[in-house]
Amino acid sequence: MHEETRAQKRKNIIYQLEVHDYETGVFLGWLVDLTTKGLKLVSEHPLEVNRIRRLKITLPPGYFMQQEFCFEAKSMWCTKDVNPDYYATGFFAPNLEAVNPEIARNLINHLSFND
Repeated sequence: MHEETRAQKRKNIIYQLEVHDYETGVFLGWLVDLTTKGLKLVSEHPLEVNRIRRLKITLPPGYFMQQEFCFEAKSMWCTKDVNPDYYATGFFAPNLEAVNPEIARNLINHLSFND
């Protein structure tokens, strides 16, 4: 149901990048795919839908000057993942690229699978 509303094709990320809530430091899950307007996390627990969070992605060493990338995103949906032990949550992040265009583009263009 949420797949047909996506304007951009998601890019699967090569690394399992950790994502935390910036305000609380709580681990939310792993970044599995990304566009310039949103992302999908896989987590061990369901995440609350329709909640705006400030997310912090821990960046892999050797690719970026910074160690983390922070931005706001709104959780739009949460379902069981393909692996039934996990949950998948989709986030809308309309200002993702505006926060740091270089990091956003490099995550999408250089750290994702070409398909």
